[in-house]
Amino acid sequence: MVAPALMDEPADCCVCHRRAEGIGIGSPQSPRWLCKECSVMADDIRRARRLDPFEVAALNDAGADGGEYLDSLGKTDLADLTEHEYREYVRRVVLGFGASIRAQIREGRAPF
Repeated sequence: MVAPALMDEPADCCVCHRRAEGIGIGSPQSPRWLCKECSVMADDIRRARRLDPFEVAALNDAGADGGEYLDSLGKTDLADLTEHEYREYVRRVVLGFGASIRAQIREGRAPF
């Protein structure tokens, strides 16, 4: 969808992607539009930090590691995991996130 050119022509909510109501946060040159439901949280939304591209990549890598573990068990439903298997799945995802960030830094992909 093309970004609206005028302040009174909102597109979709920057939080939930429902139809915006003409309430924006950010700068007038580049407003981020909000729907009615999200507008009551405008102050909280202004303070929120979105994941950067490197964190998103790390989430994908960590999720893939968790998926590989589930594949090795022959299980796809988390409800079918034993307590030990579930802890191992979570451990792989949580530690995999940090490992991916470190790998991105070592490989020169991170912006440091």
